[in-house]
Amino acid sequence: MSDRLTVFISFKNQTNGSSTGAIKILALLVVTINDTETVLDRHEVHFTSALENYKEKQKFYFVYPRPHQLRSNTHHYTVRFEAYQLNENESIAFLAVWIYPVPFNFLPSQRLAKVLKYTQPSQMALNHTCFAKPNPCLNEGRCHPIMNKLSDIHSYWCECGNNSYGSHCEFKDQSCFLSSSKLNYCSSTSMCRPQYDHYGQKPLCICSMNSYGPRCFIDRLCQMKIGRNPCQNGGICLTKYQHYNLIDAYICQCPKSYFGPICQYRSGVIEISYDDENQSVTLSGEQISATVIQLFDISDREELSIKKQILYKDSLPSHLIITSESMIHPVFGLIKLYTNQSTIQYHLLYTSSTAGSSLNLTLRFTKKNYCSHSHDIFNLRNETYKIRNVVAKYHTLCDNTTSNSSPLLCFVDDDYFCLCDINNTAQCFLYNKKFDQCKQCLAGGQCIKGDIDTPSDYLCLCPRCHFGSKCQHNTELFSFSLVSLLSPDLLSSSLVKQKVSLSMYISVPAVLLIYGTISNFFSLVTFRQPRTRLNGAGHYFFTGTIFSQLSLFCLLSKILHIIINIRGLFIQPIINTVLCKILSFLLSLSSRICYWLIVFVTIERIYVTIYPTKRWLQKPKIAKTIITLITIFTCASHVHELVKYNIVDDPKYTANGNSSFSVE
Repeated sequence: MSDRLTVFISFKNQTNGSSTGAIKILALLVVTINDTETVLDRHEVHFTSALENYKEKQKFYFVYPRPHQLRSNTHHYTVRFEAYQLNENESIAFLAVWIYPVPFNFLPSQRLAKVLKYTQPSQMALNHTCFAKPNPCLNEGRCHPIMNKLSDIHSYWCECGNNSYGSHCEFKDQSCFLSSSKLNYCSSTSMCRPQYDHYGQKPLCICSMNSYGPRCFIDRLCQMKIGRNPCQNGGICLTKYQHYNLIDAYICQCPKSYFGPICQYRSGVIEISYDDENQSVTLSGEQISATVIQLFDISDREELSIKKQILYKDSLPSHLIITSESMIHPVFGLIKLYTNQSTIQYHLLYTSSTAGSSLNLTLRFTKKNYCSHSHDIFNLRNETYKIRNVVAKYHTLCDNTTSNSSPLLCFVDDDYFCLCDINNTAQCFLYNKKFDQCKQCLAGGQCIKGDIDTPSDYLCLCPRCHFGSKCQHNTELFSFSLVSLLSPDLLSSSLVKQKVSLSMYISVPAVLLIYGTISNFFSLVTFRQPRTRLNGAGHYFFTGTIFSQLSLFCLLSKILHIIINIRGLFIQPIINTVLCKILSFLLSLSSRICYWLIVFVTIERIYVTIYPTKRWLQKPKIAKTIITLITIFTCASHVHELVKYNIVDDPKYTANGNSSFSVE
């Protein structure tokens, strides 16, 4: 009698480090009998950084016999996940371990779904058992915290070497060494794990990145470092671990002009030359803000199926080459011109009745290739129509004999894109106008998407007084934020400009802080004297010195916070959000209180000049009251920063899509 356990897992790396190799997850179904662990079944899963399959869910089964002696409630079943880092130099490093119980082991069929979250040891509790002495693991075993039990500092697991096993590596085992010689059972680039095979009683060999087999002595076909590349035409092979096909377990990353399993086929090419003097404006003279090229095929349901989408900021370049993902290019192409948030113009790029592998085009935006809205054409021709049956009259728009207007090539409506053929009839296809729409922009900005498979390929058309990659900055109050001022330089495509800007933005506030600290120190020493605070001005200067020092400190901290965020170095979202709110609030608060205190110093001096014999406004009690009121009202006027300021993820400036910056 056999039981089955269905397992779903995915891997989540919570660190900032990126690996160029692969992560091997060794899943083991373990039963504990009298404090002795026995492996009943195992399965291997690989996550490769080059294939970007970390977020993919992996599904597999544990099928294992459960005889009568293993059905006791005292026998505990667990699933242990061991993660190994497979490096390109064929080295293997143990990464982490997760252990989950199988709660209802009396059931014949169960499921286990987990996200394996990996955290670096430096972020764990320093008082964990594994970081203390002596080592709880015997026979040179290595102690590792259990990733799903990090809050329990006494929970650990022992990684045993190739000559021991057990919960504390207390048992010896020589099965990793051949009895007839001193040779290892596994290859020299692999790891040997005794007692991991319950049925054959042989050790388990954990193979390196470029080998496979029961003992890891067989080399893979894909090894770029030694020139073993099955891909053609400059393609790059990447190892793809497949248990059903170990020999050909690779994929090829092809250059743009080739495709196929081994990059053996040449892609279809569309070459476009933009022949137009006024290429930055539309037919109506409006400035072009964005241009989208869409290439379509026609599905069996008479629906436009998008094959490629390219986004350009402003107008098209004078010359461009588009490669398709097959030997022939799509049936027809369309150009969408965005002039502002509400106006879109459509132009037909090409139509292809016969398939071909190459196409040369000279493009001009003219009335001939302009695709108007069907309602506009009806209104222009003074023809009456009803919304309910307007599609039935579309053939009349293509009939040139019934109107004095120029012949149409295409037109659009809210649901269809129509082409006029040589027989003056309309061929209409369902057209989803939201192919190039997205929801990345803030402040009501219009989001235009480029490549469908690239989340960071988008453009925001911002409303008035807003700017930024996501319309996150605004100038409605005639002011700029630190983020909006620093971001263009720190995100520049020039590395030299980035380094110079980074040095300047850190060094200048640091110098100001040092100089200000010295000046404020002597100012505090001076105005702490009782005689200097007999008048209100002394209290203003004393309080202003404190807030001035706070302002300088917050300025440097805010700039460092912005730099860290732009470079995507923060990993704790809660702390990041709190710092965003607090630093902005304190910087605004301290600087504005300083301004108000200087204002009241000036008011007091004017008062003394006008009324030299009166001292009401110079009284320390009045000054303390004014300072308190200034602090309260300034806090109230900036409390919105604690509520409204937030962190926005911008996938444009990071490969992982998780870089953040403050919105102000």
